[in-house]
Amino acid sequence: MQVTLDKVFPLACNADVAWRLLQDIEAVAQCMPGARITERVDHNNYLGTVAVRLGPASLSFKGTITVVSVDADTRSLHLTGKGTDTAGTSGASMDLVATIRA
Repeated sequence: MQVTLDKVFPLACNADVAWRLLQDIEAVAQCMPGARITERVDHNNYLGTVAVRLGPASLSFKGTITVVSVDADTRSLHLTGKGTDTAGTSGASMDLVATIRA
């Protein structure tokens, strides 16, 4: 099953400040309920966990996050993630593109 989200979040700061924050993967993870970076492997790779609740079901995933690209000219960031649930019976993946606009 594929889920696509397209969301705009207004921020109470200028675009330069928002762009600096967006590039701090560990800080961004702290803004996402249920997400946590557990280890920074290198400049582009992280290990982490995320807990998700869908209706009555609760899932907890452990996996990797990779910074695919960072484009300062367009202020865009591309991340991918893969994980398996802690029971090891299912998996999930993420393809995220975020852009800062003034």
